[in-house]
Amino acid sequence: MKILLVNRYHYPVGGTETYLFALDRMLREAGHQVRHFSAADPRNLPCGEAEFFARPLDPQKRPFDAARMLWNGEAARKLDALLARERPDVAHLNLVHHSLTLSILGPLARRKIPVVWTVHDLLPLCPNHLMLRAGKPCEDCLRGGYRACLLHRCVGGSVSKSLAGSFETWAARRLRLYDKVGCFIAPSECYRAFLERTGFSRAPVLHLPNPLPPGTAFDYTPPEGDYILYCGRLSEEKGLFPLLEAAKRLGAPLVVAGEGPLKSALEAAAARGGSRVSFRGRVEGEALRKLYRGAKCVAVPSLWREASGYAACEAMAAGRVVAASRAGGLAEHVADGETGFLVPPGDADALTKALSRALALPPAEYERMGRAAVKRAREMFSAGAVRGRLLAIYQTLCEGETP
Repeated sequence: MKILLVNRYHYPVGGTETYLFALDRMLREAGHQVRHFSAADPRNLPCGEAEFFARPLDPQKRPFDAARMLWNGEAARKLDALLARERPDVAHLNLVHHSLTLSILGPLARRKIPVVWTVHDLLPLCPNHLMLRAGKPCEDCLRGGYRACLLHRCVGGSVSKSLAGSFETWAARRLRLYDKVGCFIAPSECYRAFLERTGFSRAPVLHLPNPLPPGTAFDYTPPEGDYILYCGRLSEEKGLFPLLEAAKRLGAPLVVAGEGPLKSALEAAAARGGSRVSFRGRVEGEALRKLYRGAKCVAVPSLWREASGYAACEAMAAGRVVAASRAGGLAEHVADGETGFLVPPGDADALTKALSRALALPPAEYERMGRAAVKRAREMFSAGAVRGRLLAIYQTLCEGETP
């Protein structure tokens, strides 16, 4: 089978790209052909389809690109040329909004190529994709009205961006563009329930956890250090300020691995508070595995409903106790009291208590929880646990049936 993987980035950015490249390797190891479609970027990993990648959009330099972020006809034409050459059996979409856009559904539909779409955020339902306002969960736009988005300037704090985002979300649902997709995959039951509840598409929504990359060890080793570890994007929805406060109260060392728009503000807050925080920037590969081995606890204090929360999944595979928010996929993947501890999002007091419990676990109890985390991660997130179900979805769609 030849599978076309579609994503706006073709280089490591976040959890979606972890998924993308895990999928690529998982499918190739099963003997299938994999092709890619993305936006052109000098940071892209080498790819045989790069000549077909869409021109990157830059509204700052080219004002008309702002309109192309809603409907990118050039991306549709580039994809059509790639489809003519490669003739894939199925297309698997990931993040496409604001770059490739829903325009790419047209050539896929015309060529009768079945489409699977893994939903990594809530942009089909919420113009700012987070369903979060002022750090609190928000569901005001679920019924299809976007007055709240405009009133609160939910997209970038801007009236114009909120208007454009609201129009994009409204138009996609009004024009039934998502009906061109054969099947949606939700990485968590939380996402599946939200998507089905809104009726944004007639296509079925199936729950299938995100796989960890093939070759993931799924092995417990005792912690080599005593620090709290955070791995991920440094942005508002990740709940990092409550984490800084919790680490400060405990006097515990905190290692932060990641990049993002809040980096300077977090560094300044850590310096003012006298916290024991070490900012490592983006960490990958063996260096990241080493950080996991040294951590006594991994914190995933997200404010928004994570689709999956790769940091928690990776930590569990490494046998680390996780302190995570009771939100989205995190609440489903971390077993409270068995593989980690769950707390209300944004609650610094509860997070402090959870981290304190994790740091104070006796070695025997820590090992029990760590081994339980490894077992749970292997059962939920290993390539073997996911690959067969995903291939069955592809095959069913290729046969013209509904999964």
